Formats: sequence, C-alpha cells, structure tokens
Amino acid sequence: MGTPSDVTVRAGGPPTPSGPTAATAATAPTSPAVNLVTELLGAVEPLADALTDQIFAAEQTYAEHERHSHDQIRVTVRDNLRDLLTALQGRQVSLQAAREAGRMKAELDIPLSALLHAYRLGGRFIWDRLLAAADSSGRATELLPRRTPAERTPLGLCYRGTPR
Repeated sequence: MGTPSDVTVRAGGPPTPSGPTAATAATAPTSPAVNLVTELLGAVEPLADALTDQIFAAEQTYAEHERHSHDQIRVTVRDNLRDLLTALQGRQVSLQAAREAGRMKAELDIPLSALLHAYRLGGRFIWDRLLAAADSSGRATELLPRRTPAERTPLGLCYRGTPR
C-alpha cells in the first residue's frame, strides 16, 4: 500500500496510494448533497471555531489543556474538517491532518478515548450542519441515500455467502 505519507482517502473507498492522478474539483461528482457539503466547506473557519468550542465543552481532558492548546487544537480541527468535507465531495485527501492531530494529542497527553470522542463529536457536528443547511433550503431529502436492498450491500453479500 505505501508509506503513511503517500496514502489518500476517498469517501466510500479504501485508502489508496497518492500520486499525480489525485481528483480535483473539476472531476469530483456533483449531486445536491455534494452541493450542501460545498456550502459547509466555504464556511470551514467559523465551523472550526464552533466545533473546537464544542469539543472543549464536552470533553474534560481537552478542557484541562485549553489554556495551552486551544489554538493548536483549533487548527487541527479546521484541517480535519476541511479534509472530511473534501472527502465527502468525492475528492481525494491525504491523511496528514489526521496524523498531525494524533501526534499533537499524544504530545499533550490527551487519551486516545478523548481523541476518538472528539472525532465522534465532529462527525455529529457535520451531520447536524448538513441537516440544518438542507432543511433551511428545503433540500433535506437530498441527504437521504437511495434505497439499496440489504442483500445487495457488501454486508448482505458477505452474510448470505457465509456457510452456516
């Protein structure tokens, strides 16, 4: 697969080696949901402020480090938000922001459980913002996935193909 520094992630797919063929905005798929994500990406700075404040309020370990690390953590929150939103657009991103977040949190002695809690808060935060953007513009149904019969999903195919 390659070293950690040359791996990219695309929404809905496994990590792949990076290279000159990385997707660009011009080749990314467009859909109403991608348009909502693009709107959020345009507001990544205030979103990073709000999410950082939410993490410090919800996670005691972060709050204990706030005086010394708030600005550092805000930068990694912003970078991870940007990467996640970019991946949700169907574009490739590197794992550098996630690696940097892990390194910095380890240096600050923030436990892995607190780091994972912050990531869960971030996922919920993005989902809530996507729903709010969709709802305020009458596009909430655009976030609903198309129905796929359970037996045709990878989980269903593996389940049905397993001898019992």
